[in-house]
Amino acid sequence: MLETTRDRELALITGRWGAPSDLRSAALTWFTEAGLSEDKVMDANIHPLLQHAAEVTHGQEHADAVPDVDREQLDEYRPPTQIADRRLEGTDVEPHDGASIMVRVINNRIDPKRVLTLNSEQRATLDRAIEILETTIPDLSRDALSYLQMFALTDRPNMVGETWMEYPGLVLFGPAAFETPKVLAESLFHEALHSKTVWLERGMKTLLEEATSGEQDEDDKPIQVPWRREEDGSVSQWSTVRTFDAFYVYAHLTVSAAAVWEAERLDKDLDQWRRICFRAAYLSNQLRNNPKCADIGSERHQVVGWLDDIRAQPFDLSPAGQEQLTRAA
Repeated sequence: MLETTRDRELALITGRWGAPSDLRSAALTWFTEAGLSEDKVMDANIHPLLQHAAEVTHGQEHADAVPDVDREQLDEYRPPTQIADRRLEGTDVEPHDGASIMVRVINNRIDPKRVLTLNSEQRATLDRAIEILETTIPDLSRDALSYLQMFALTDRPNMVGETWMEYPGLVLFGPAAFETPKVLAESLFHEALHSKTVWLERGMKTLLEEATSGEQDEDDKPIQVPWRREEDGSVSQWSTVRTFDAFYVYAHLTVSAAAVWEAERLDKDLDQWRRICFRAAYLSNQLRNNPKCADIGSERHQVVGWLDDIRAQPFDLSPAGQEQLTRAA
C-alpha cells in the first residue's frame, strides 16, 4: 500500500510501465526498425527531428515534412547534462548543429513569432524551477526530464507550455511559464511527461494490432473537458487518445503537486493539488467508463489501471465535482 508521496513517486518509476529500462527496452524494436541505434534508445538520446523521421519511416503522416538537414549533425547531438543548458538560444546563427537546426525549424513553423533568448530574470526563474523539482520529486523528475532533449522560450503570449507530439523531446514555452518558479517547474515536468508518453506508446506491442486500421476518426472528440474553454466559450472536447495522454500526465502531477504542497503547506499549493487530483480522477473515469474510450487499446487500459493504483485521490469535492466524477458520457 502506498502511504506517502515518496512511495507514490518511486512507484511511478517502477515496473513495466514505469522503470526507465523496461520502458525503453519495450520501445527498442520500434526505434531500431527506423534505423536508430540501441545505445541511443536506451539512453533516451534521440534528437526530436530524428524522432520525427522515425515516425515517417513507420508510415505516420505529418503536416510538416522532415527538414532537409545533415542527419550526421543530428546523430552527433548530445543534450547537455544540466537541464538549464538544454535551452535553445534565439540568436540568429547559421544552423550548424542539432540545437541551431531545431531553432530554424521552430522559427519557420511559428513565423512571425520567434524563439527568444532567456534574460537574466528568466534564467533565475529556470534555475529555481529545476531546484524545486530536484528537491520535491528528485527521482521522478530526473526520469521525466531525461526525455527532454531541448526547450525554447517563444514570444507567443497566450501559451504556457506546449509539446509538438511529432517532435518528442522538444518543449516550447511562452513568457507566461516564467511567471513564478513553481509555474515553470510544473510546466517543465508536465511537458516532459508528454514526451515520455510517446516512448511508452511506442513500446505497446499490441497497440497497432488492436487499432482499427486507420478507421478511427481523429476529428471525433467525444470527451468533454470541463476546465478548458474554446475561444467561443464552449467546453473543450478531446479525442480518446488525447484524453489518455492527458491522464498519464495528470496522474503524475497528483504526486508532484502533493510534494510541492508538503514542502511549504501553502494554501495556494493545496488549491492546485486539489484541482489536479480532480482532473486526474475525471479523466480516469472517462477512460474507464465512457464507451467511446473502449477502443484505446488494452495496453493503454493497463496503464490506466496502474496509474489509478498510484495517483493521489481527489479530496474536498463539491457536489458538482462529485457528480462529474460519476458521469462518463
